Amino acid sequence: MDLGWPEILLIVVVVLIVFGVGKLPQTMKDLGKGVREFRKAQQGDYDDDKKETKALAAGAAAGGTTMVVQSTVRTSPERQPADPQDELSATKTRLEAAEARLKELEATNRKA
Repeated sequence: MDLGWPEILLIVVVVLIVFGVGKLPQTMKDLGKGVREFRKAQQGDYDDDKKETKALAAGAAAGGTTMVVQSTVRTSPERQPADPQDELSATKTRLEAAEARLKELEATNRKA
């Protein structure tokens, strides 16, 4: 399927009509961000999980309650954790933060 100049021009005109001139740069930026995130997920970049675990550990160490964000453990056969002990401590930290948040929500629910 060959696309010539008339077809490409028609596609550009339709895109401009649908998105408008003002929103086109933001739309392209969002599309590029989505493609980058998709590629990062395909390559198995799990740095976000490490950052989240460190943030939860810092909150638990400070003695404050932290808001728990539901996360999934993403491991692939090629990328297993280097140290099972680290994974265990991270899971315990998440569990402690979740329990603290649960108690906080139950107390709020009782007041209401």
